Amino acid sequence: MEVVESKGVTVDNPQSCDVGREKIANKNEDREHNINSVLRDDDLQAVLAKVSLSSDRDACALVCKRWKAIQDSNKKSMRLRAGPVMLERIAARFSSLTSLDMSQNSEFPGWKDSNLSLVAQSFSRLERLNINNCKGISDKGLTAIGQKLSSLQWLDVSGCKQITDLGVEHIASRCHGLRVLYLSRCKLITDNSLAALSQCRFLENLVLQGCTNIGDDGLIRLSEGCSSLQVLDLAKCGKVGDIGVKSIVHACSTFLHTLVLEDCPQVGDVGVIAAGECCQSLHTLLLGGCRLLSDFALDAYFRRHTNLTNLQVEFCMKLTDNGIKVVFANCPSLEVLDVRCCFLLTDMCFETLRLGENCIKELRISGCCGITSEGVKKVAESCPQLTFIEAKYCTHISTNTIVSIAFLDGCRVVLDKETLLF
Repeated sequence: MEVVESKGVTVDNPQSCDVGREKIANKNEDREHNINSVLRDDDLQAVLAKVSLSSDRDACALVCKRWKAIQDSNKKSMRLRAGPVMLERIAARFSSLTSLDMSQNSEFPGWKDSNLSLVAQSFSRLERLNINNCKGISDKGLTAIGQKLSSLQWLDVSGCKQITDLGVEHIASRCHGLRVLYLSRCKLITDNSLAALSQCRFLENLVLQGCTNIGDDGLIRLSEGCSSLQVLDLAKCGKVGDIGVKSIVHACSTFLHTLVLEDCPQVGDVGVIAAGECCQSLHTLLLGGCRLLSDFALDAYFRRHTNLTNLQVEFCMKLTDNGIKVVFANCPSLEVLDVRCCFLLTDMCFETLRLGENCIKELRISGCCGITSEGVKKVAESCPQLTFIEAKYCTHISTNTIVSIAFLDGCRVVLDKETLLF
């Protein structure tokens, strides 16, 4: 064995000493080139923000604690089904969230006002909040949201049955950038809520389905401030009539593209004609259950407006063949037509279909006992894009006659007891 003495230190093998020094040098060099030591937090955050797939982002979070913390700070959206204790932990960990879904799927009250107050305090950057069907939420919770989350742009409080005009007024007075608001089934709100919402100049989507205490006065006051509406859903608002509809469609004539008036028994020809006169961007018009609607309204509407793609007039029992013929003659771009339970219709309503020129993809004629297999054959021949027909309770349409019609491959026909796929 060779022994070397140097400065009082005895080394058995000088070659092994050199190897050790080389390993230490390599480790120092690796440390200098390690991504965690080279990149600052801002740089690493910018890199991780480029990862598009959720699974890849989750994998990045497993690299180390630093990556996990940075990845958490990058998270912008979350769907939360945990309890209040977990909400506090999430609030501490994901402070940069801009979208939070807390909606409930059951009859259990779920979240309460105190939880919503914590959300308002913890997520200052929140722009989108969904508390659909949270029956424990009241005006107190909405007040906290309005006070703390002035940057809110999207809010869904559908089914929050304790909410009244007071809560809506707090949101409208503080969240001036609000663009989308769902208030479906909030039956305690009245016209005063619509008056308050007129302050939201940027409001684009407003869903009031089932708000039975809203009427024409509220729509008139809403029209005084909201001229940017693109989607307006007034389904099952029984107090809404032609006067209110006429007022709001005139105010929103430039941008309105979807108007839902289903089961509004007081809406008739005047409101629909007004929509046809001023809303040139309208492509979806849902009028099912408007039993005052007649052929006169369809004739006046479709002689002015030919860009509609979705028309639903089910249970409009005053409509006849003449009204539907005007639709087919003047609106070749129509893709969806629902005339279920329009009992006066016959095969004659399809007379104005142009061979190969119509864009109808979905047709629902259930309950139209005057329509026969010959009418369905006319539709199949004239509409090359047809993919779906619903023909339940049509006594003159049978499986044997439908099978003999030359439908396109993939077309589905729903009859009383079976569904045929061609």
